[in-house]
Amino acid sequence: MAGGESMVEKAVGEGFMQGSKRTSGKAKEAPGSLHARQVAVLKALLRAGFRFVTIERVERYLAVEKHGFVALLDPSGGRLALFGQVGYRMAGGIGMLVERKQGKAFVWKQESLPATPELLAAYASFKDELAHLLAVGSDEREAQGEKIESEA
Repeated sequence: MAGGESMVEKAVGEGFMQGSKRTSGKAKEAPGSLHARQVAVLKALLRAGFRFVTIERVERYLAVEKHGFVALLDPSGGRLALFGQVGYRMAGGIGMLVERKQGKAFVWKQESLPATPELLAAYASFKDELAHLLAVGSDEREAQGEKIESEA
């Protein structure tokens, strides 16, 4: 395995990096394996300052965090796609941006954080940066999306 992939493997967790297994000459996809282009997007996220985090009750998704904002990424279908909406990390969960009488706020269960203009600007910046990095990964050709093979 190449040196750059080991950092992604550790950050994402070995469950997502199982790779392909070969039987009778044909590659068979292992559950949770990542395409090379998905790994490239994960590396780009790390270079851009995103961190991989674990969020309880949503371990099926890859969670990325930057400046307190969190997004869940769905690794199915050979690409990484945003699952749900971007939120703000709050006491063990993800606070979603909601509109209330008092104004916008990030809300997780009974916890609420007022969405100040600065927080809303950072939220928009996070969403734009993430969308750009995910779009770049989706634009790569299918031919480059070969599975990472595990070393057995």
